[in-house]
Amino acid sequence: GHESRQEAFAKYIAKRLNRKNAKSVLEIGSGRTCRLSRILQDKGFKMTCIDPKIDLQYIQEKTTKILLHKEKFDLDYNLKDFDFIDDNYAERAGVALEKGIRCILDTQIVVDGVKTAWCQQHDEFTLKPTQGRAYEIASISGSESVGIVNFLKSLPVRTDEIKESINCAISWMTEVQIWGIKVLQLVDDRAVVEDPEAGPIWARFYEIGTNTPIFVDRDGSIHYEMAGISQERRAGYSWYGSWPKSLVEKGPVK
Repeated sequence: GHESRQEAFAKYIAKRLNRKNAKSVLEIGSGRTCRLSRILQDKGFKMTCIDPKIDLQYIQEKTTKILLHKEKFDLDYNLKDFDFIDDNYAERAGVALEKGIRCILDTQIVVDGVKTAWCQQHDEFTLKPTQGRAYEIASISGSESVGIVNFLKSLPVRTDEIKESINCAISWMTEVQIWGIKVLQLVDDRAVVEDPEAGPIWARFYEIGTNTPIFVDRDGSIHYEMAGISQERRAGYSWYGSWPKSLVEKGPVK
């Protein structure tokens, strides 16, 4: 017979992702759904699998990339690229995608009645921002939020609610951009220095309610300057970046 659904989707991913340049592909699932991970591993991809029974995670855009590829996969299916897949499974996939979008909209952090952006991870039950690793505390992410907004912008149909979500996030990104500093890469460390001509850049994490950049060490201690954390964490994590620059430059959607 026909190849399995997982094999068909793995073939689709392999066509569209450069396995040499793609650092990893993330699959959300557990049990038999993780068979896709094994198939893609055999094709040369480095796989990461997040069990949804743990926490909802928006790790470095991977979750939204999977949603994006799943949506494109559904569109290709509708164009009969995968016409051997039964209609029941296609319908279930569509429902799952809609649930993913609903989850994104429901997890957007609201401060004083205003929507901002997203945490790197959210509690699976309350949907509130929560802690991941010791140095990834509940906060608003200047990095992962970009992947989410790009995904929402990619949707072929954007409701008023989706447009509001996008524009509120871009407004927040515009508000928290930082000017006048840059990060120097040293031999085995990083340092923040003043530069009147530098910017904009964004912090990886912002304190909820104050929008103050925060930096966290492996022991979970919170600092308000990158210099306050250990050398290992300064050099081993991306605390500043230009992630939202393109979104801010393009501005709100209509």
